[in-house]
Amino acid sequence: MSSGKRAKNNFSKRNIFLLSLIVVFSIIFIILLFQVIIMKKSEILEISSLPHIDSEFEIKDIQTINDIIDETVNDIVNEDQPPAENISMENKTNSSSSTDNTHSNESTASYYIKINNQANVVTIYTKDSNGEYTVPYKAMICSTGSATPQSGKYTIKSKWRWLGLFGDVYGQYVTQITGNILFHSVPYTEKGNPASLEYWEFDKLGTAASMGCIRLQVKDTKWIYDNIPRGTIVEFYSSSDPGPLGKPSAPQISSNETCRNWDPTDTADGNPWFSQNSETSSKENDIDNTITNSASDSTNTITNSTGDSTNTVTNSTGGSTNTVTNSTNTEDSSLTNTVINTILQNTTSIINSVTIE
Repeated sequence: MSSGKRAKNNFSKRNIFLLSLIVVFSIIFIILLFQVIIMKKSEILEISSLPHIDSEFEIKDIQTINDIIDETVNDIVNEDQPPAENISMENKTNSSSSTDNTHSNESTASYYIKINNQANVVTIYTKDSNGEYTVPYKAMICSTGSATPQSGKYTIKSKWRWLGLFGDVYGQYVTQITGNILFHSVPYTEKGNPASLEYWEFDKLGTAASMGCIRLQVKDTKWIYDNIPRGTIVEFYSSSDPGPLGKPSAPQISSNETCRNWDPTDTADGNPWFSQNSETSSKENDIDNTITNSASDSTNTITNSTGDSTNTVTNSTGGSTNTVTNSTNTEDSSLTNTVINTILQNTTSIINSVTIE
């Protein structure tokens, strides 16, 4: 009898213990539930305090927000992480395709840029006396591409001195128009190395050759980089008419194996185009000069800075002073200077300073 009571008491104690556990866990669950409810209410109150956003806002609104974020990030990290040249069209501010050369004072910027997609020409405009962008200032030959916007207006955003582009190549003096649509040089195979130009791509300037960016000669993309501030308006349009200043030309460089890895317009130190042009200019100074004076008291001066020149001065009447100077001869000492004075009253000075290399 006593053993049955003990068993009954043990059963009661187990039930009480289990009930106690259930009560404790229930209380903990209720406390946690209230905390979750309070947190959710706080989040709802914070959201309700923000400006109202329509649930049916358009994609372009997201793009505008993204644009603001991108600009802020670019200001912080400068040029470390560039966009690629795989094109996306975003931040479009106006879908107008007007090709009229009269533009109202939409910006406080000094310049207004128009890109002719069909003609592959960039034309820079300045303001007239009425504050409208009607005065053509500069034209640039360019290469557009299949993803280049056909119309619309955008504003200049970030800039990079060197920037990685799609296809493991790099561009100099890069200026962002919108998204991954950029002004930049013809691509280079090495970042920071102006002697790694893709010269075969340079020869395509003036035709559609990019993936969508606006390729330019270095002198032109540097001018934009140096002179066009953020906020300047860029308008795209298409026309067979290149514009009021016409279509500039660019040299074909692939055949020049000595210089072709450089952009001919790049002013960076070491550009072989400049030394070659200097040699060409010197050779052009190897000219034949002939001066004939039929009247008296004439003074004639011929100066050749580089040699192999033949100079002839003839005075048929006296009282003349003739000076012939050749300062350099890079080939042989083969200068021929002839001064003929028919009357002995003339003073003749022939100076040959020859350097043989």
